[in-house]
Amino acid sequence: MNRSNDSSRTVAELRDELLGFTHPSAVRRIASAVRSADEVQALYALLSAGEEPLAYRAAWTLCHLAPTWDAVLRDRYDELVAAALDCPHAGRRRLLLALLYRQPQPEPLRVDFLDFCLDAMTDPAQPHAVRMYCMKLACEMCRTQKDLLHEFRTLVELLEPDLLPPSLRAVRRNVLAALDRNRPLPRR
Repeated sequence: MNRSNDSSRTVAELRDELLGFTHPSAVRRIASAVRSADEVQALYALLSAGEEPLAYRAAWTLCHLAPTWDAVLRDRYDELVAAALDCPHAGRRRLLLALLYRQPQPEPLRVDFLDFCLDAMTDPAQPHAVRMYCMKLACEMCRTQKDLLHEFRTLVELLEPDLLPPSLRAVRRNVLAALDRNRPLPRR
C-alpha cells in the first residue's frame, strides 16, 4: 500500500494488518510504520477489541513503538491500569504492564494497582514476565513514598534469590541496587 507520510492508517486498516500477519517480525514492521498520534490511538482502540488475538497483537505492536510515541498514551494511564487488572490473558497482561512501565507514575499513586503489583510480584503462579514488570512498577510507585519504600524493600528482600528464575533474580538485584543508589530503574 502506498501511503504518504502525512496520512494515517485507520482502525480498520490496522486491524486487517494485525490479523493478517504471519510472522512476529510484522509487529516491528507495523510499529515502525506508525507516523501519527492518530495511528497510536487507533492501535490503542484495538486493545479493547473483543477478539483476543487482535487485542494481543495491538498491545504487542504498541510495545514496539518508538519511545517518541509514549506520550500519546499518557492520558490513558488509568484505562491501561484497569485493562491490566481485569485482563484474563497473561500474555496481554504482560504487554499492558510493559506499556505502563514506559509511562511516568502519576501522583497520587493508584493503591489498587500497587496492591496488584505487590501481590503479583510475589506470586509464583504468575508468569515470570508479569512478576518482573510488577516488581519494577511497584518499585517506581514506592520509590518516592518513604513509608511504602521500607515495606516494598522488605518484600523484595524476602524473595529468596535461590528460588527465583534467573530473570526475576536479575530484576530483584537491579531493584535493590536502584534503591541503594536512590535512583529510578531504567525505563527500557
